[in-house]
Parts: sequence; C-alpha cells; structure tokens
Amino acid sequence: MEAVLATLGYVLSPDRREVLMIRREGQPDDFHLGKYNGLGGKLEPDEDVCAGMRREIREEAGIECARLELAGTATSTSCRWCSRPGRASSTASCRGPTAAR
Repeated sequence: MEAVLATLGYVLSPDRREVLMIRREGQPDDFHLGKYNGLGGKLEPDEDVCAGMRREIREEAGIECARLELAGTATSTSCRWCSRPGRASSTASCRGPTAAR
C-alpha cells in the first residue's frame, strides 16, 4: 500500500485555553463515527503540509489560519483508518493555528 500524506490540526482560541473540535457524523461505516477530533484530511498531490492544513481548516470550519506550528509527524499502517483502501498510512500533524476570522 502506498503511503498518503494527511494532516491533523487543532485550532486554539487566542488565549490558548480552548480547542475547536469536530464531531464525526459522516458515513455510518466510519470507525470514528460520533467521536471528536481535530481538523484535517488527505493532502492533494500538489500540496505541502501547511497548505493542506490551511485548506482543510478552511473547508471544515470556515477559518483562515494566520499561523501554523508543526507539532510533529507520525506514521501508522496498523490503525483501522489507515489500513482501509484509499486512506492515509502516513500522517503529519500541525497544531496551534491561530485563527483569523
């Protein structure tokens, strides 16, 4: 299986005391249905991690990010989400985007 790069980000309030989370309400076969998570998704072929994270946050929450902080990267081929066809097996995480509405 070829690795697909994806993002996972957390939007913090200006005082960094609150985090915007989304509740998964997509498809009934989604293993994470009803659970809360940060924002993100697979990168487009021509995107770098920061451009993809900004796009995902804009698409999912309508927020334009003024700043991103890379928290790190993780690789997984054993999680249920990653092992399904067409799903990511490599993940890059950004945290702490300061939102500018």
